[in-house]
Amino acid sequence: YETGQILYAHNKHERLAPASLTKIMTAMVALRVGRQDQTITAATADLYVDSVAGIKSGERLTLRQLLFLLLVPSDNRAAMVIARGLAGEPATFVGWMNDLAAQWGMVNTHFANPHGLDNPEGYSSAYDIAIAARNAMADPVFADIVTYPEAVIAGHWIVSTNGLLNSYPGIAGIKT
Repeated sequence: YETGQILYAHNKHERLAPASLTKIMTAMVALRVGRQDQTITAATADLYVDSVAGIKSGERLTLRQLLFLLLVPSDNRAAMVIARGLAGEPATFVGWMNDLAAQWGMVNTHFANPHGLDNPEGYSSAYDIAIAARNAMADPVFADIVTYPEAVIAGHWIVSTNGLLNSYPGIAGIKT
């Protein structure tokens, strides 16, 4: 981690669907444009994607709570609430995600939505996701949240999708 040296690579620049790893960039944009204590209300427009945490329309959550719901159980609806709540509509937020990816030199990445559900316009590479992950782990808020194997956030009991947490010394989080 300290050097950024690649230990092994295979097709590292191949463009593939980024899936839930998209949420790394969603969190990083949110941390740059929002305040952790600001409250965002979930809207009916956010409900078209699943919510493992059970976020409901009208629910009021702080950005920090939404980041936990986004990153620990990988909640798709949290991604939508964040994107709409901070940018007014998801397309603007996704534009910010793509701008940040470009700033970080992620040349084989284009985000199509804030949650990572398959979309032919959304792609990234293992190399680019590693760039995003390394930058994200340099942010103390992000780095803290992804260490939680489970938590209770605003009445939602959440369990991490990262099965490696607590299974091997030195695992510090993010996503599998």
